[in-house]
Amino acid sequence: MIISVDLLKKVAGAPVNQKVVEGLSKHLPAAMEEYGINTNLRIAHFLAQLAHESDHFRTLREYASGADYEGRKDLGNVKRGDGVRYKGRGPIQLTGRANYARYGEILGVDLINRPELAETAEIGVKIACEYWKQKNLNVWADRDDIRTITRRINGGYNGLASREAMYERAIRAITRRASAHEEKKEEPVEKKANEEKHGSANTTNSTSVTSNTSTTR
Repeated sequence: MIISVDLLKKVAGAPVNQKVVEGLSKHLPAAMEEYGINTNLRIAHFLAQLAHESDHFRTLREYASGADYEGRKDLGNVKRGDGVRYKGRGPIQLTGRANYARYGEILGVDLINRPELAETAEIGVKIACEYWKQKNLNVWADRDDIRTITRRINGGYNGLASREAMYERAIRAITRRASAHEEKKEEPVEKKANEEKHGSANTTNSTSVTSNTSTTR
C-alpha cells in the first residue's frame, strides 16, 4: 500500500503542512495494512476523517488551549489541568485523560505522562488506526456510511459537509490511481503479444526469403 504525499494533498483539497503530510505518508501504509484499512472505501473514509480532524493535514495538535475541556468528567478530566494537558492531538485528535490512558495502555505508550507523543506522526497514526478499530469503523466504511462514521468519531455531525467533500476527493483519487495501476499492469502483456506477433511475422518473411533464394539457385 502506498499513501503518498500527493494523495494526501488531493484529499485535503487545500494547502497542507508539508511536514505533517510527509510524516503521515511514511507511517500510514504499514499501520493501515495492519488494521485492515486496505480497500478503496476503507482508505477513502479513513483519510477523509483524518483530513478533517487535522484541519486539512495542517496540524497534529488542536489549535485551542484545551481549557474548555477542563472538568469534563465524560472525558476523564478529573484533575486540575487535564483539559489543557490532554487536549486534541494526532490526526484523529485524541482528547481527554480517559482516552489518553486507554489508548496508551493498548499501544504500550505512556501517554499520561507524555501526552505530546500523541502528536508525533508515528504514534498519532497508531492511535488513529486503533481508534478506528475500537469504533468498528471498517464495517461502516464497507457500507459507505459516512454519517455513522462521523458520529462515532465526533459524537455528532460536526463538519459533515467538509468530511463528505474530503471523502469524494479521496475516493476519486484512489479509484483513478487503481485504474492507472491496472492499465500499467496490462501494458506489458499487450506489448509482449505484439512483439510475439511481429516476431512470428518476421520469422515467416525470413523463411520465405531463404526459400526463394534456394529455389533461385
